Amino acid sequence: MNIQTENEIPESIHAYVRQRLLQRLGLARKQFHLKAVNAGIHSKVFFLDVEGELPLVLKIIPKRERFRTIVACSRHLAHQGVSVPQIICADEDSRFINRRGMHVICEERIPGETIENAKRSPELIRLIAEFFSRMHATTRDTWGSIYAGKQRGLFNYLYEKSERKVQGWCVIDNTVPQRLQKKILAALTSWKSAISHIGVFSLSHGDPNPNNIIISTGSKRLFLLDTGTIRYFPRAIDYYMLQGFYCFNNKEYETVFDAAYFRAISDEEQHAFSATSGFFKLYVLILFMHDLVTQFSRIAKDNPYYEEFMTLMPQVQHAIIEIVEA
Repeated sequence: MNIQTENEIPESIHAYVRQRLLQRLGLARKQFHLKAVNAGIHSKVFFLDVEGELPLVLKIIPKRERFRTIVACSRHLAHQGVSVPQIICADEDSRFINRRGMHVICEERIPGETIENAKRSPELIRLIAEFFSRMHATTRDTWGSIYAGKQRGLFNYLYEKSERKVQGWCVIDNTVPQRLQKKILAALTSWKSAISHIGVFSLSHGDPNPNNIIISTGSKRLFLLDTGTIRYFPRAIDYYMLQGFYCFNNKEYETVFDAAYFRAISDEEQHAFSATSGFFKLYVLILFMHDLVTQFSRIAKDNPYYEEFMTLMPQVQHAIIEIVEA
């Protein structure tokens, strides 16, 4: 994690904390320290420590739409009983940061470590499975954003996204046979009727990668980060992403995960899950394959992830072929 010293942080950030944020929190007389953390792609992130208070995180977000989405999604998750860092203050269009204004979220800082840095174990896999099984139990009859749902068009949305990802993957890796591309799209199309009849959609994260989940020190509770990606989708999308991130090619972890995840799910729900599972497994593998080849095309041979990518790409491609050839 890249952390800057306090002297390298722009004075505008110090001024915002000193003149506005601490005033709002009733902490105007308190001393504070800031550390800039390389932890956000679309925002600037700072650790904020205020004298005698619990640690905080400050997020500076350039785009108003993203700011509003993050705030709304975090509050929606909290309302549904999903553990997320509590938002202490959300300040839209703060002119302290620059002349055009930026948007600021101040939230509690969870003491702990992301799953990326945590030691993997069957117990951790069980915790992850139970956490998402509970989250996915929150459902509604429309899919899409938390603001407004849709009842139709899910297959077309997923198919078109898959088609773009397959095309992007094949542009980067020109060794992929044309016939494999056609088989992938034909396999997806074969599930059109089943996908179109799905009528229950789960509260889903959309990107449950190891950097987006933190396990707290002591209590070992899991908290979701990067909440702006949440949607209502078929639970199988998150499920296969979780399997890919945490259990890929590890039979022990797969068994532990499934036992914990499906424990509280009825036979009827499991039957509905199984009826379209092939489609969603293929869909997620396509997303993973596209991301792998895209990232691999940007790294040098001395990159620490080079060998891992070299190993994973043929394994994921093989898993795709197994589905489309079945």
